[in-house]
Amino acid sequence: MIKDFSTVYETMKTYIIANQDKITDFNEGAVITTILESVADQFETLYIETNLTFQDKFLELIYSFFEHKRLDASKSFMSVTFKREDTTDLKDDIVIEAGHKIVSANNIVFLTKKEAIIKSGFTSISHIACESEETGSKNNIFIDDPNGANEWIGSLKSKTPTKPKTTIIQENIASGGCDEEDDDSYYNRFLLLMAGFGGSEKKSIQYEVLKIDYIKDCNVYDCDDTAGYFFKVVVVKQDYSDLSVDEFQYLNNIVDDIRAAGVPFLLETATYKEISIKLTFQYNINIDEISYTTLKETIQRRIQYFENNIKISQDVKLNELVLLDDNIVNQEIEVSDDNNKYGYGSVIKVEKNEIVKCLFSLKLEGV
Repeated sequence: MIKDFSTVYETMKTYIIANQDKITDFNEGAVITTILESVADQFETLYIETNLTFQDKFLELIYSFFEHKRLDASKSFMSVTFKREDTTDLKDDIVIEAGHKIVSANNIVFLTKKEAIIKSGFTSISHIACESEETGSKNNIFIDDPNGANEWIGSLKSKTPTKPKTTIIQENIASGGCDEEDDDSYYNRFLLLMAGFGGSEKKSIQYEVLKIDYIKDCNVYDCDDTAGYFFKVVVVKQDYSDLSVDEFQYLNNIVDDIRAAGVPFLLETATYKEISIKLTFQYNINIDEISYTTLKETIQRRIQYFENNIKISQDVKLNELVLLDDNIVNQEIEVSDDNNKYGYGSVIKVEKNEIVKCLFSLKLEGV
């Protein structure tokens, strides 16, 4: 219980009156009154700060008993196209090594994840996966950024003898970069841990798999076919790429250690439904620079929140992208896949082993 100023003051005053008879002047401005008010003020502040600290650290204390730790910040991912600047000379291969750095106009660094080659006779190579050098949401970059964040530069390494120049084109929004795990996610993972202690091996598997930094989500569910009962563990990586041999074996060992003896399982990567989302925001061109920056940050947070909450087996409601802001005059959302176009009120349905993968493009227009 927090003792406020009046409670502390009256408690001390009552104690003094009850235990001596020499101090009798408790009128306003009296020396003893001033001393009691000063002490009561300090005690009230101490009670409040102690209570707030306890509330802030109480869950952390419980988590520590179970060695439940908050997940670290994660990197951003995107795809780029490397294109020859001189399209009249196509005789040499251009080699872009794995780990090749490209730098945005506002000094955000990304690294290519695999070697890529623009073959002789070809002008470009597309869909080259890149990840940010640092972690955090600051590395999530729009396409068509009015501040030029997507004007990428990068010099090729010595593996290409003639070092020809290339243009780097960002294909989709750099996304997936998160700051340290927020309280809601931290708490929800703790619930998985508790469910595991309650006898749910599936929840225990989910908990252990989701601790891995390159895993975005995991779904575990029962299956039953002509061969008999088994359960399936479906995972998706932060960048939606396939599991490497080592990653697959590591995850397989985790599941094998937790599962009940003799119960078969199947580990696989989620099948993803890829959709293209083109967002156009028209804003009041007369807003000041601070309001414009705030608007950009608001849009980015909405996209990041939308993407972070996409899970395996979870249907996706496109209307959650609609943003209400006084500075937005109009908003257009165009959503499509290889076969369909969707209205902003549509729901993308998925199966237990599927997840929606969004390729965002964004345009801001002042009107």
